[in-house]
Amino acid sequence: MKLAMPSTQIVEWNDESRRSRIWELQFEMLNSEDRIELEPEHYFAEGVYVRSLFIPKGVQIVGKIHKTEHICFLMKGAILVSTEKGEKILQAPHIVVSPPGTKRVGLALEDTVWVNIHPTNERDLEKIEDQFIQPEPELELGK
Repeated sequence: MKLAMPSTQIVEWNDESRRSRIWELQFEMLNSEDRIELEPEHYFAEGVYVRSLFIPKGVQIVGKIHKTEHICFLMKGAILVSTEKGEKILQAPHIVVSPPGTKRVGLALEDTVWVNIHPTNERDLEKIEDQFIQPEPELELGK
């Protein structure tokens, strides 16, 4: 499940506050009445796990921090992606090599399909999450 909400504004920030602003945005999304939850599709092949997420136009998402370098494919659409290193508009088709430790926020400028690929033989989603996703601070409702 991905945390998301409709948005018409682009987040603005300076270099010093980029990551903290992403965390603030994630907290705002968790506490927003407008939040929506996007369900990824999961695919498995020998040695490979693939997660595909459809992001409707105008929806903003905050991603999780991955422990390892991995490949992402923008298969369809356009998305404004912001990280602590800056922001870019990506247009499909596009390939991203994502370094470990990256926290990003995206604003779908068009209906978008984003795909992550991870090398694993595991098929249990909880174990895959433990293997590839860095634990995050408690940002649940009411915290």
